[in-house]
Amino acid sequence: MNIKKITLIAGFVSVVVSGILTGCGSSSDGEYPKRIDHNLSQEEKDVNAYLDSIGMKDSFIKIAYDNYYTVEYSPLHKGPRKVTYTLKGENVNKKNIQERPPFYPESAISRRWQALPEDYLHTGLDRGHLAPDASFDWSENSLYAVYTMANITPQYPIVNRTVWKDLEKRARDKALIYDEIKVTNYVEYKKKQYLEILQKEPKRAYVEHKYKIDRRNSAAKEDIVNKKIFIPTGFYKILENKEYGFKECFYVPNRKFLESIDWRDYGIDCNR
Repeated sequence: MNIKKITLIAGFVSVVVSGILTGCGSSSDGEYPKRIDHNLSQEEKDVNAYLDSIGMKDSFIKIAYDNYYTVEYSPLHKGPRKVTYTLKGENVNKKNIQERPPFYPESAISRRWQALPEDYLHTGLDRGHLAPDASFDWSENSLYAVYTMANITPQYPIVNRTVWKDLEKRARDKALIYDEIKVTNYVEYKKKQYLEILQKEPKRAYVEHKYKIDRRNSAAKEDIVNKKIFIPTGFYKILENKEYGFKECFYVPNRKFLESIDWRDYGIDCNR
């Protein structure tokens, strides 16, 4: 499928360049994603140079999937830190494709910094969408776009299958009322809690400085990689239509157990 996407830039200022889903420009294996300085002002270049000087600690990769949605991906956490999209009322219930595509690793991100679909197996956490499939099932291309692992975050089942799911429906309901709704999702990483995934990888696989390689138990052509994918502490969701003066904000903690599964209990003051 030729879903165009614009990628990529690391840094808190970013620009984008065009690419194709099946072969988008990613950085070479084992290296931090390269910044591409296209049409940057001198001030932006100076900021990027500073980020380089401190090891790009606060950098992110920005990927846009056609006009569907945009992801800010954190290589450090191996997951999204922000996902935004505009939900059109005309697309809600337009087609409702039933068959879901498989999850797939994001080709625009170096293998060193990718999360893989199998990383979530036997962890007790769901592959949680930030741009939800039920909001993008109006075409095969839009639905396929949200199954990249760059759009996926570790969510406890009670979060993903109750409150978060209901908030996604809330956004669709409001899009029907107001014609369109801008949805912004922020992922909160406050604690150093992460999935430790012991798995076999080809020797060409990424090896981050935080990985532990056990070569004593390695097969001839494989390494045992202990990979760390950070588990978010919570999620913010903002629904907005400026034309109608509508705005709602929510915060959902990412926990094994929730005191309530009623989405109304997670509303917060948008001005705080």
